[in-house]
Amino acid sequence: MKKFTPIIILLLVFVLPITQVPRAYSAESTAKNKALSLIENVLPIDISQYNVTFTKYHETDLPSFLSNGFSSELVTYTLESEESVFDLHFNIENNALSFCFVGVKKGSIISDRPYANLIEAADCFLEKYQNYNGENLAEMKRILKYADETKNMTLISGNLTLTILNTNTPFAGDCTSFRWRYTINGVDYQGIEVSFSNGTFYSMSDKRCPYEIGATTVNISKEEAVSIAIDYVKNYYSYDMPGGVTISDFNVTEDRAVAWLCPSPREPYVLYPLWEVMLYLDQRYPGSVFGILVGLWADSGNVSSCSNAAVATPDPDEPIIVDPYYGQEEPTGLIIEVPAENPLENSADQTGLGNSLDESTHQAGLDLTQILIAISIVSAILLGLMVSVKLRRTRKKDNT
Repeated sequence: MKKFTPIIILLLVFVLPITQVPRAYSAESTAKNKALSLIENVLPIDISQYNVTFTKYHETDLPSFLSNGFSSELVTYTLESEESVFDLHFNIENNALSFCFVGVKKGSIISDRPYANLIEAADCFLEKYQNYNGENLAEMKRILKYADETKNMTLISGNLTLTILNTNTPFAGDCTSFRWRYTINGVDYQGIEVSFSNGTFYSMSDKRCPYEIGATTVNISKEEAVSIAIDYVKNYYSYDMPGGVTISDFNVTEDRAVAWLCPSPREPYVLYPLWEVMLYLDQRYPGSVFGILVGLWADSGNVSSCSNAAVATPDPDEPIIVDPYYGQEEPTGLIIEVPAENPLENSADQTGLGNSLDESTHQAGLDLTQILIAISIVSAILLGLMVSVKLRRTRKKDNT
């Protein structure tokens, strides 16, 4: 029996890789199809003008202790025409397409149709995306009607927020981003984002697809979160420096603490509310550490992470500047509360700008001409009654 052992091992060496090929090929094929489907059905690109070629696939292959249950697949398609050449890069997480962006190599992207402005382009993107996913994005489309693409602004309707941000970067040029997200118990959960560079499509993301919300309960207040973080840093936290030196016993400037809520995965691709607390220290500690960032779960108060905030500086005595929006999205531009939807509003024209009298009466099932005729008839009846009463009184006087 022993003489067959080397043969069996040799067979396993050859057979196992072969059995793994179909699964790897299947994963690549599925990822390619998802990316191509988005190109064909959603992205505002005239693909009839391009040769579309699959060019790259890569799957992250990290050890389990590094990936912690997370994985991603990267897919690239190249679109080429006489006028322009560009790559479309896709990221697929948890078997769901979560991100896509453009890398232009030549010329500019040919849009699928002319757009009057970026508001219209974003609206058409949402329309095609909701048809593609089979979901209702009507509220996202409605608050978009109140936006001004030329200004940085935040529009709020109930628990839905739309942020418009105009930037200029070396890679994207003049870029306008439309970002929708939902807020539950003070936690902003990522939603859909679409960006345009120099008037054409640049990127889109949808973090709702790979992630699910595990719970939304917030039992720990902001003040309690800060108190828990301070206690943890003072009594339990330390870090090591070269030479076997351990740094501990921190003095926290308590009145400068900054805390905010955010969603975080407690398990792979399942989000829970997390308090992030930035604690500024009284001085720079070894390693140019000026603060400590503590994460703790908002439902239980249990500390989940603790890390240093440091920056290299030539002057160790340089004052520590407090950033009130450390780790957060700093609000910019206008903040607009969008009025609730008018129940008489025509579903086919959700402009949110109100309607004239004849439009409103028509939507209520009435016609303005019919109303005027009815008023005339009622007036004639009342006038007849008044004349009849007056004649009766005249006859009574004559009889007497």
